[in-house]
Amino acid sequence: MAWILGLVLLSLLPTETYQQVFLPSTAAQDLLGRQKRENFLLEELRAGNLERECREEICNFEEAREVFEDMEKTWEFLRSYTGPIDCSSHGQICGQFCKLHYGTYICYCAQGYKLGEDKKSCIPEVPYPCGKVMVASSIEDADLILRAIDGDQQCKRGEYPWQVLLKHGNETFCAAAILNKDFVLTSADCANQLHPLTVVVGEHNLEVNEGSEQIHNVSQIHIHSRYSQATFENDIALLKLETSIEFNNYTIPICLPETDFAEFFLMKSEYGAVSGWKQKKGRIHQPIPLGVPYVPYVEFLKCEGLQHFPIVHRMFCAGFEELADPLCHLTRGSPFVTKYRDIWYLTGMSLGAGEYDCTVLPVYTKVSRYISWIKKTMAQSASGI
Repeated sequence: MAWILGLVLLSLLPTETYQQVFLPSTAAQDLLGRQKRENFLLEELRAGNLERECREEICNFEEAREVFEDMEKTWEFLRSYTGPIDCSSHGQICGQFCKLHYGTYICYCAQGYKLGEDKKSCIPEVPYPCGKVMVASSIEDADLILRAIDGDQQCKRGEYPWQVLLKHGNETFCAAAILNKDFVLTSADCANQLHPLTVVVGEHNLEVNEGSEQIHNVSQIHIHSRYSQATFENDIALLKLETSIEFNNYTIPICLPETDFAEFFLMKSEYGAVSGWKQKKGRIHQPIPLGVPYVPYVEFLKCEGLQHFPIVHRMFCAGFEELADPLCHLTRGSPFVTKYRDIWYLTGMSLGAGEYDCTVLPVYTKVSRYISWIKKTMAQSASGI
């Protein structure tokens, strides 16, 4: 009865008092609404939390699994959270990406591709679509393992056309990956080192001018706001170029995957590939880049505790113990890529850590956890925000 009495008394208040008690709808929304936020520093060291992972953040399969630590409970929650998970079971029908749409799924494609008439396949609509290598590989798939064991295997020119070299004056010190004509992605540590930065694409032999090189100055540096030099968390940075890259057979962007596509399919692959120049004591050690096309993903539990810094869920390990040393000495910021249906996607970046334990597996930043940050940062930078 108390609440009824309250309503009666409220109805007797003057109009002015009523307006003071009740805020306009927009103001009330500002007061009561809660903006979703990203993870804060070191949050990955804490136990999974449903409020943090799937209420305050945009929730995906991996985030939910961290909370429940049980596949059946994860699926049960996601069905109630997003509706039927058609993409999880039908995603492989799509040529590239899949998303839920009114209780079913639709396929869509990476930039530079369009849906085919079957509404599933992805067809290139530009001369140099992302992730599509135009140069024939120097080795057959059957010999990948043999090549991987050879830690000094040199790349063929154009074999990794998204490969970028970072320079400061005449000093070469890091690597990066081409995302599109105006942006490259590297490690935060590399972006922090020397300024001004110069980006070289189409580079292969550092001692020879092969005619495919393009040099671009960096106009903007976007380092992840929660990058930690102490723990190497969020070791990722975007570089915006003063002039646009011209694509050709030796200079092509790597595809940026959607988060769930990367974690459902790409990182469930047996292996990925990594490329970069051999680097020792902060300097490029040999002029031609190395390519290791068979680098197995390693389960996270086997990765924890291997290095002197905490390995969190925004990182992953990959490689053979026999290859730990050569992989460890690749340029920082080197791209780790994974092939799916003959298209290559960016799944990792080698950490910019100054000192690894090179007797164990190297660690990479898990790019799938930063897709939203990358897209948002590029959009804001391009619009001048």
